[in-house]
Amino acid sequence: MSETSAVPVPEGMARRDWHGSGAHLVTALGQEPFEEVIAALEWQEVPADKDTMTLPFWQGAVFAPILRVFRLPKPAAIAWKTAPFGLYAGVVTGSRIDVYAVQVVMADGTVRHYFAEDDEKVYPIATDFWETPPTPT
Repeated sequence: MSETSAVPVPEGMARRDWHGSGAHLVTALGQEPFEEVIAALEWQEVPADKDTMTLPFWQGAVFAPILRVFRLPKPAAIAWKTAPFGLYAGVVTGSRIDVYAVQVVMADGTVRHYFAEDDEKVYPIATDFWETPPTPT
């Protein structure tokens, strides 16, 4: 979680799972750069009382299909960061890889989904999950 994050997440350790469909990016660049970018994300709370949110054009054009294709419910927060890796699949390209994140609060916990976009496609790369402690009855 970013130290500058205004979005609360549950106390305790999250479980991070890395996904296979974005594995080629993580393998080519290493897991550590993605960990650093994820830690530096600055989260923006999504207003609960609104159905839309104003974003810069490109970020809006990426978040909309992420929510639709991956069938995610309305997020509680979103974040993105341009990660100038400069190295992609072993070839110096000078291109960038952007990391997008969506936080969803569900009945059994809070989930943060992370995606990497390489100027061509968006790939899920990781998910963090914090289990919601049961409420006393």
